[in-house]
Amino acid sequence: MDILKTVDIKAEELKARVLSAPDLTPKKGARVYYFAAAGDDSNDGLTPATPFKTLEKASSLADKDNTELTYFLFNRGDIFRGQLNCGSNCVYAAWGEGDKPVITASPENGAGAEKWSLVEGSDNIWVYYKDMMDAGALFFENGGYAVKRIPNIENGKYEFGMEILEDGQFMNGYTEEQALRLNNSTAKEITGPFYFRCDRGNPGEIYSSIEFADRIYCVNLPYHGEHITIDNLCVRNVGAHGVGGGFITDLLVQNCEIGNIGGGIQSYHKCSVDGLMIYGRYGNGVELHSCCNGYVVRNCWVHDVYDAGLTWQQGHNHSEELVMGNIEFSDNLIERCIYSIEYFARRSASTNVPAVNENIRLSGNIVRYAGHGFGTQRTLSYYEWNMATSIMGWHWSHNVRRGYFVIENNILSHSTPSSPDRPLRQNTSTLLITAEDKKYLPEMKGNTYIGLKDNQFAYYGKNIKSGPIPFVKAEDGLSAEELFGDKTGKIFMVEK
Repeated sequence: MDILKTVDIKAEELKARVLSAPDLTPKKGARVYYFAAAGDDSNDGLTPATPFKTLEKASSLADKDNTELTYFLFNRGDIFRGQLNCGSNCVYAAWGEGDKPVITASPENGAGAEKWSLVEGSDNIWVYYKDMMDAGALFFENGGYAVKRIPNIENGKYEFGMEILEDGQFMNGYTEEQALRLNNSTAKEITGPFYFRCDRGNPGEIYSSIEFADRIYCVNLPYHGEHITIDNLCVRNVGAHGVGGGFITDLLVQNCEIGNIGGGIQSYHKCSVDGLMIYGRYGNGVELHSCCNGYVVRNCWVHDVYDAGLTWQQGHNHSEELVMGNIEFSDNLIERCIYSIEYFARRSASTNVPAVNENIRLSGNIVRYAGHGFGTQRTLSYYEWNMATSIMGWHWSHNVRRGYFVIENNILSHSTPSSPDRPLRQNTSTLLITAEDKKYLPEMKGNTYIGLKDNQFAYYGKNIKSGPIPFVKAEDGLSAEELFGDKTGKIFMVEK
């Protein structure tokens, strides 16, 4: 059978296992709270018959200092809007019947003709009925989405103008002063008009579902939090990270769907050289940064992410050693992200103290379609890195390692190809894995590698401080053992 058909079958089987995963049973003696869309925050929340209603209520019931094992169970088939601020020693999971409960950053469904009106003097640009915060995307029924446009994308100056919008694109209309203040702590308070160009007519009539991927960490982990489980939830339509935090001990994310993530503005700032406005956009499916001890993601379907599907990252200016340790990503289906799996551990620019990867295992994952779908819009900008790859270990990262780092029994498929009409994708590949010394490179075992013929395939070696990355070209006859030291791995080449 054709290798891609084989991967399709395995991917659908894995997705089915994720979507049908059974609910966990709370441990005897633990505190349990129930939530439902038909609930009420004035209830006691202690039984399925008296559930709470909102994420705000859930967020108020635990924090990083919580010591009692607490379950937060969300009713299947319901949608919960806003931000879920998690606590230590807490389990966030599902109860009831039907589809996984949806935790979404979208404040409301934007469908409905009454919610949109034409901008004065225009016959195809529509403005929403109220001001909105920064959004990474609009998502419609059946997987469709609208692309975000940035005022300064054209000329490096913050000059707002709706004339740059093309059909199916939207723009947030906040001021330059608001843009420069946009960050994690101010995102919710910075709002402005929301414009959407729709040549077919009123978008509220055309679409039955319009969800705003607002720029927040949807499942927000507490700094220095510990013993947190996310199980059987669907985290969807988020402009920043689906699940995110730092300095975490013992995080388990399992049996979840995490999709339609990212694209929000990380920050605007003025370049110190020429004073022009530049920006970054971001949004990962699951991210831990700075430090962790215990970070497990297993049996999840992660899809349609602007940045990385799953990531750990650390190191910038630090005086003490940072360690990202005891990490396991296993049996996940990851598709249509720019980087399916991303990691980096940098030495401090000021002290040269390393950040360290320690005891890491990536196993049994199916990783494919990097740079396809929602992820394609990232390469529209010259201000951002323009690579797409299944595993991104960054050519500039030091990636010092202690203990084991094993990548085994994964299917690592090709990313979107470079082409003359999309020249920004010149660095796409199946994988890019580096370290400051070859002894720190991960051990590769039993993986299936799929490359696009005549495209860049992989780089596995010492980090590259300057100059082009010496990718191996995808062609027949490559050996997994010679390239990666993978004695039982197999390489397949497919046509574009």
